[in-house]
Amino acid sequence: MSKKTNQEMLSQLSESVDTKIIEMNKIAARISANPDLTPYAVSKDFYSAYLTKPLLDYKVSNDFLHEVLFYVRGESLLYSSVSTYRIPTFINDIYRYPGWPEPEFRRDLNSIAKPVLRPAEEVTFMGTSGSVSSAICCRFRQAVSILTVPLCF
Repeated sequence: MSKKTNQEMLSQLSESVDTKIIEMNKIAARISANPDLTPYAVSKDFYSAYLTKPLLDYKVSNDFLHEVLFYVRGESLLYSSVSTYRIPTFINDIYRYPGWPEPEFRRDLNSIAKPVLRPAEEVTFMGTSGSVSSAICCRFRQAVSILTVPLCF
C-alpha cells in the first residue's frame, strides 16, 4: 500500500471513531435528560426497573454498541435493555474484565466526575472472549451511563 492510501485509511478510521464517541455522548445526554430514567424513577420498585428496559434500547439504532447500562450511584443494580444485573453478577459473570476488578468497578461508578473511555481490553462476555472498550458517562451526580463497544467478538 502507498503512503497516501495508509493516510487515507487512518483518516477514515479517525473520523469513524470520532463519530462513535460523539454518538455515545449523545446517548448519555438523552439518558440523563429522560425524566423516566431518574434515579428515583428507576429504583423505586421492581416494576419501575422493568419499565427502564425499552428506554435503554439504544442498540437498535446504534449497531456498534454491545450494551447500554444505567447505574444509580450507591445502589447495587445496573439497568439495561437486556436485563437488570446485580453488580457482582455483571462484573464477575456477564462481563469479566481482567483489569477492572469489582472493587475498582464500584469505585469508578460511584466517583467519576467526567466521561471516561477505558482502553480496549480483552473481556470475557458470557463465556466468549473478545476485545471491548467501555465508556462511563457521568451526566449528573446521582447516576452514570455505561456503554460497551465490542471491538472484536
